[in-house]
Amino acid sequence: SPIPEGGLSVTSSFGTSRDNQTGADIEICEGEERFFDDNTHLGEFELIGLPMRPRGEITINVSMGIDQDGILTVTGSAEGTDIKQDISVRANKGRMNEETIARLQQENEEYEQMSAKGESKGD
Repeated sequence: SPIPEGGLSVTSSFGTSRDNQTGADIEICEGEERFFDDNTHLGEFELIGLPMRPRGEITINVSMGIDQDGILTVTGSAEGTDIKQDISVRANKGRMNEETIARLQQENEEYEQMSAKGESKGD
């Protein structure tokens, strides 16, 4: 599908997972595989210097946006602090090629058809 004029963006939030957590790793991937490591790794960055607080007290926001040129920008920030990092991934740098995208779209369509019929992929 073409990228709409003005691009696309989405933000997700999560809390720290440990007491006194002072950093958070943000990893970016592309793909629809069930397990993260089975997808295409695009980049990563770390938010460091989080204030030491009980687990879940610090909220981390991750915003992802893609512009009409296919450039993906991911920004991570910690609420209530000046801590912020971002990364940009240019179109096709380490990304899936058109052939792989077409194959995955076809597999997804087949899976959706099977799911609608109540079948499983292993049947």
